[in-house]
Amino acid sequence: MKISEKVGLYISMRNDIAVLKSEFKEAESVIKTEMLKLEVDILAAADEMGVESFKTENGTAYQVVKKYTAIFDREMLIKYVKESDDFAVFTNHISKNHILELMDDGLDPLDVGVTYSEERSINVRKS
Repeated sequence: MKISEKVGLYISMRNDIAVLKSEFKEAESVIKTEMLKLEVDILAAADEMGVESFKTENGTAYQVVKKYTAIFDREMLIKYVKESDDFAVFTNHISKNHILELMDDGLDPLDVGVTYSEERSINVRKS
């Protein structure tokens, strides 16, 4: 098979995947909407009956409390961390783009405790 044929086949397969993903997302959205309605109904029933869970022949429905956090004032958080020395509020994620910018300015990422690696691959775009 010629390279041009391989590229064409690759693009065709990628397009097939995109269609399948789109179809799946649409179907998933419909199902998740219906599931959410059921969750609301079950939660309302639990509130009405004053129970935390329902054990049925089809499975157990139980309440959970989901907790979320997000930074709304970055400077305030940084100030807190500096003053309290409480770095545990941060996770192990870093800004890749910022590290790459620092590397462009001559920083060796190992000097600040960061590893860096690259890999080569092939990307294909339509003509």
